[in-house]
Formats: sequence, C-alpha cells, structure tokens
Amino acid sequence: MNLQLKKRALLMAQHTRLEYLEAVDMAYIDTGYVPTENTAFEFEAMFNLGAQVWYGSIAKKPIQYSRFHGGSESNGVLRIYSNHGNSIDGIEIYNDELYHVYYISKTLCKLDETEKAADLILPNLSIYIMGRHAENVNSAVFYSTNRCRYAKIYENGELVRHFVPVLKNGEHFMYEQVQGRYYGNDADVGYFTGG
Repeated sequence: MNLQLKKRALLMAQHTRLEYLEAVDMAYIDTGYVPTENTAFEFEAMFNLGAQVWYGSIAKKPIQYSRFHGGSESNGVLRIYSNHGNSIDGIEIYNDELYHVYYISKTLCKLDETEKAADLILPNLSIYIMGRHAENVNSAVFYSTNRCRYAKIYENGELVRHFVPVLKNGEHFMYEQVQGRYYGNDADVGYFTGG
C-alpha cells in the first residue's frame, strides 16, 4: 500500500460513517467548489413538509438566486429550481418524506428518473450543501427535516468531490473522500446531527 493510501486509510479510521447528515437551524456547508459550464451536482436528500431548503445556494431577501441551484421544497411541493428561482416544468413531486436523488448541471436537471433540459446561469460562486432560507430563522418550520445522504460534484463527467456524512470525535461532518477532508457547519447558527 502506498503512502497516500495509508494516509487515507488512517483518516477513514478516525470517523464513523453515517446514513445521513441532518441540518438544524441554518447549518450548511460551503464546498468551496466553483462550478464551470461542465460541472454537475448530484445529491440524495429528504425534506418534510414546510421546509424551505436550497442545495447549491443560499437564498436571501430580497430573493437572489445567486448560486448553483438544487432542490427546494415549498408548500409541500419539491422542485428543481433554475438560477432565477423558476421551477422547471415537469420536475416536481409532492413531498413524501422519502429520499430522492437530484442531479443538476447547466443543461440538465433530474429528480430520480425524471429529467428536463435546462439552461442554468452559473455565477462565480461556490456550491453549498444543505442551505436554509434566511427569512425563516425565527419560524418553527425552520426545524423541519433536511437530511442528506451524499453529495457529489462532477467535472466533465469525472467525479471530483464525494461528500458522505460521518461522526468524528462526537461531531458531525461531511467527509469529502477525494481530498480526504472534513467539512463542518459554515453558518453562524445551527449545527449538524445525523444517524
């Protein structure tokens, strides 16, 4: 076994893999990865009714959809959003509190096996995981379920980031397997839990 593989095995031994990471309050992760025209973002997540969640971006008031967008659940309907917050026709499902797989690229959005052509605008800002809508910070709905099983980033079809939920020294993180790096909560409030 070469030195790099030994180092990665040692890092892996320092944490316990979890089924999911759950965000409480406004906890989110900034991947630091700025999408290009050839980037694709895939994740598996569960939301419950009432949650307002953005994967890929943080939305603020006035609403500015300024990052690579993922799924959002609002009023019981789960949608894939374009960069400007408009739902892409045909990609929506009533939330059933089950896990679904989302895939978003500049030209294609998928929810499980349903797909729709897209033309997303990709600003020079990094991809976020598990973001909350800032206006809901004082709302009871803010504590709704937001669980993520994994997140992947592809560049030209090649996997360049693979985030999985882990428990390390009593704290919850996303462990990025390509770089061998732990990502924690980047928000000023909230925390992660998992199971």
